[in-house]
Amino acid sequence: MVDPDLFGRNGTNYGQFKHWLVVNIAGADLQNGRQLTEFIPSVPSRGTGFHRYVFLVYKQPDVMPTDNRTEVGGQSYSLEGRLFWDIRAFAAKYHLGQPIGINYYLAQFDS
Repeated sequence: MVDPDLFGRNGTNYGQFKHWLVVNIAGADLQNGRQLTEFIPSVPSRGTGFHRYVFLVYKQPDVMPTDNRTEVGGQSYSLEGRLFWDIRAFAAKYHLGQPIGINYYLAQFDS
């Protein structure tokens, strides 16, 4: 799950914020996939308007290596591994092609 509107939807693209990354899911059994980035709920910043939170599903051509978290999508538990992430670069690196499923929701700051 990514947030492409990290700094608001002002037309500037600074990359995405990675909220969640799970790989090596067999069929629809998400519980048996390998979670590389723990889930962080949506918490848009004040004044940044609505954010799109996007879930993308890819068909993996092969099992992805998961022993090196830095190699597979960044440092999993650090903010640095989540900020300015690029799902397109990740998909290209692992030959994932186009997503086979996409869903999203909108959320904004709630005082």
